[in-house]
Amino acid sequence: MRDVTALRPAIGVVTGLGFEASCLRRNVPSPEHFPVALSGGDSSRALAESTRLIAEGAAGLLSFGTAGALSPALVAGDVIVATAVIGDSGGAIAAEQPWCDMLAAAASAHRLAPHLGSIRAVDRPATTPKEKSALYRATGALAIDMESGAVARAARNAGLPFAVVRVIIDPAMHEVPPAALAAMAPGGRIDYAGLAGALWREPRQIAGLLTLARDAAAARRSLGRAAALLGVLAG
Repeated sequence: MRDVTALRPAIGVVTGLGFEASCLRRNVPSPEHFPVALSGGDSSRALAESTRLIAEGAAGLLSFGTAGALSPALVAGDVIVATAVIGDSGGAIAAEQPWCDMLAAAASAHRLAPHLGSIRAVDRPATTPKEKSALYRATGALAIDMESGAVARAARNAGLPFAVVRVIIDPAMHEVPPAALAAMAPGGRIDYAGLAGALWREPRQIAGLLTLARDAAAARRSLGRAAALLGVLAG
């Protein structure tokens, strides 16, 4: 008898950071149907990786990982199922509605209380409450990330469906310390030497890093639970 699971089309997943990819691989049902690509927080690389996944046979794309909140109503660990991705020009690309519906229903069934709304694509993080507030007023987007815009464009260009599942890692009222950005190494890994150097130059960032660490812990817990829901897309 043929193994019907082998016939399921793959859904390519683009993440920014190594821990996001690891979290997905550990928790998603049938990980062989969810090939993962890392962008390392680089939107150009995210586009290249999205295109590669499509060329390798992905039947759709998923942007998965963490996001920075723009809406002041969101807290660390909140789950977003994006209905659309807003680009730099202000134009929006709608996500696949049936996928949004399935993901939102699965999240609600597992008491994750998903937030539905748009994601703003950015090329660099918004790190201060002032920056986040300005983006929120201008776009109404719930959150920002650096992969979803590339995923949306690649899927649209190929005529394929896409979805976005993101978990808030920094609330709108929290500032992201420069040391946290210095710790981002190419490939989505943590640059501990860069982190140590940034703290040596400005030790007052420690308090902000402790807040970020607490928020990140909440985000990781929700991210694992969200990854476990993605099997609804595999059929």
